[in-house]
Amino acid sequence: MNTSNPAPITACLVIYNEEAVLERCLTSITKVCQEIIIVHDGACSDRSLEIASHFTRHVIIGERCGISEAHRVTTLEHATQPWVMWIDADEFISDQLAQEILTELPKVSEKVGVLTAPWPLWDGTKTTTSGWPLRPFIFRKSMVSFIAVGHEHFRTTGTTHSLHEAIDHQPKYNNFTLKSFRTKWMRWADVHSRTLTKPFSDIPSFQWPSSDWHGTMRFSLRYPFLFPLYGIYASVQNLKGGAWRHGMIGWKSALLWGMYITVVYQKIAILKIRANA
Repeated sequence: MNTSNPAPITACLVIYNEEAVLERCLTSITKVCQEIIIVHDGACSDRSLEIASHFTRHVIIGERCGISEAHRVTTLEHATQPWVMWIDADEFISDQLAQEILTELPKVSEKVGVLTAPWPLWDGTKTTTSGWPLRPFIFRKSMVSFIAVGHEHFRTTGTTHSLHEAIDHQPKYNNFTLKSFRTKWMRWADVHSRTLTKPFSDIPSFQWPSSDWHGTMRFSLRYPFLFPLYGIYASVQNLKGGAWRHGMIGWKSALLWGMYITVVYQKIAILKIRANA
């Protein structure tokens, strides 16, 4: 594989004390990305910034927020390449995926706004799914819109081109356990819910096409006490998206996602009650 001529891609990373996995990630993406933008979520207490400095001069220390989405707008604003890659520190790309990106990206239609790739689930020691889920991965920057809310992804007005090789997502833990849900997921839910109760104009965004939420979100935020229904709907949508085909782990991921959405809107309902008390 020829890595002397990487693709016109800016890799956008938000990290928090990721010394255990960061070098693996950055080494892999230098094969394909001309530029790397890194935002650290608050003060750093390990070697992450030192490691990052070996790969890019574009390292920013942001205010501690607790979720990566709060800093994604910053990475987009600093990106200079026509394509942007959404990647996390505990992910990396294989030589095979790198070669596919370098081969496919120059050939995509100008109507394409995003390249997706399989993102197999990981239990801390091995992958537990194959070919699912698919994750939006590389975006045409001119077609991207984004708002800094938990678990929000870059959106695009363009069409989709599918890559076949998988993104390797290998954190040092199993994200799909009740222990992870009670700790990591609940922290996300707390930040997520507090963000959604802010005035829309106070939430950072990038090329967002409107000055308010779309109709479905407006309804959900107006009636957060319907949180059990929102959780059920989220689980069903996850299952319909292919989770049901992947055995116990697919059903488990759908259940946990539904539980997460339930908690988020339950917290929003509580915050609204307190605000009106």
